[in-house]
Amino acid sequence: MIVLLSLLSTGSIVWAQGQDNSRPTYTDPRQKPASWLPSPVRRFARVSRWQMIDAYGIQVPRKSILDPYNQNPLKGDMPIVGNNLFMVWTLLTIPTVTASSQGNTTPQSNNKIITALEFFHGATVFKPKDWSIKSSFQSVVNRGNNQLNDIALLDLFGEVKLGDISPWYDFIATRGGIQPFNSDFNGFIFKDINLGVHLFGEMQQNRYQWSMAYFNQRKKSPGKGLTFDAADQQVGIANWIIEDFINPGFNTVFSFHLNRDRSNPLQDLDAYYLGFASDGRLGRMEFNPSLYYAFGTISPKTSLSNSSISALFGGLEWAYPRNFLTYRGAVFLASGDSDPEDDTATGFDSVFDNINLFGGVNSFVVGGNDFLTRNNSFFPAGRSTNQANFVNPGVLLVNAGLDAVLTPKTFLESNYTMWRFMKASMLDLNPPLSNAIGHELNMALAYRPFLNENIVIKAGGGIFFPLSGGKQLLMNNDEPIVNGNLTLLMLF
Repeated sequence: MIVLLSLLSTGSIVWAQGQDNSRPTYTDPRQKPASWLPSPVRRFARVSRWQMIDAYGIQVPRKSILDPYNQNPLKGDMPIVGNNLFMVWTLLTIPTVTASSQGNTTPQSNNKIITALEFFHGATVFKPKDWSIKSSFQSVVNRGNNQLNDIALLDLFGEVKLGDISPWYDFIATRGGIQPFNSDFNGFIFKDINLGVHLFGEMQQNRYQWSMAYFNQRKKSPGKGLTFDAADQQVGIANWIIEDFINPGFNTVFSFHLNRDRSNPLQDLDAYYLGFASDGRLGRMEFNPSLYYAFGTISPKTSLSNSSISALFGGLEWAYPRNFLTYRGAVFLASGDSDPEDDTATGFDSVFDNINLFGGVNSFVVGGNDFLTRNNSFFPAGRSTNQANFVNPGVLLVNAGLDAVLTPKTFLESNYTMWRFMKASMLDLNPPLSNAIGHELNMALAYRPFLNENIVIKAGGGIFFPLSGGKQLLMNNDEPIVNGNLTLLMLF
């Protein structure tokens, strides 16, 4: 039995004797009669370093460029020029249908299409990109209560690696343009796509990661894309991530935020945030505490005196995986302001939070704005403009959840959440508003027919049970509110 051991760069083939000891060993195929070579090897030709080859040294046939599951130059699997210039093209479409039993709302359909194109240089399997350029656009078409047709820019930025600082490819890089940025693991303080410059890097074999970013905010289009109109708001962020902090697998980010906002015609805002957030585990349990303190000054553009800011936000998430089930829990508290007329604002608000927790779009509170919150936020800031508002009632939430991998193709997420204001009396309603907002249950089912993320079918919904404060804000509606949605995600 003859065994092919290796194909050398010179084209020589090394043969080793097997059970047939009567055959000589050849180190150069030119010494061997062609009839002795296996037929696939006789057809073998030298190929690119990016060409896939099977265990016998035979070229794997290339598939259509419309096939996202195999090696594809459109997906960054092989270079488009030379050996180090790659392209990644992404097309994502997300048609969604939503319905709610609240008020006079009618079923709403939303179709979002996102296309992105990126060019980058470098072999990124084991080291960072040398440089990259990326742009993406989105089209949004809404039908129902909120009619909308919008095409807008999502991001447009360039990135350059400034240099390596260790043999393990720790590096320093910069990125400039309209770019995404998340200042912590969950998006509690700032998670946005906007115009800015970002300097970042890694140290000690990627154990330490740091970044400094400055954003000159632009206004958003109706479909949440970006325009080039200045928002008169500047945001500065510095953070330091430590992996394996205290315990292996426990990662923590310490951060500082600056929010200088002149967008409100009635007042100027200078707010600062100090804090940390974690994402990791202690032993088998996932354990993620967060704590932030906000301070600064609110300066009215009238004869009124300035107000100081002193607000606190903190919480804890935990999860315990066991077989195909994960048990979850969370408690979060954002301080409230008990007296809107004094000179200290103590209601916590973010710069621009954007979370996907407690059910996300299936949550009545996080997914809507009926209780002074924005979409994808649980801070009841009651913003009249885009400016952060630190005169708000604050919130306490308690969450319990269960995730289940039902089959390799099917995933279930379920949540129970109790919502409660901290200082509802500051809203000065008649009769006085109760702190009790309500309870909600929500659930989402995701199905991946091809065991990947290219096609995902999601169905979800929730039911909200208002308590005394929630009933008053809902115009004395004491009936449970039911909502549901169906989403098809298709990614190329």
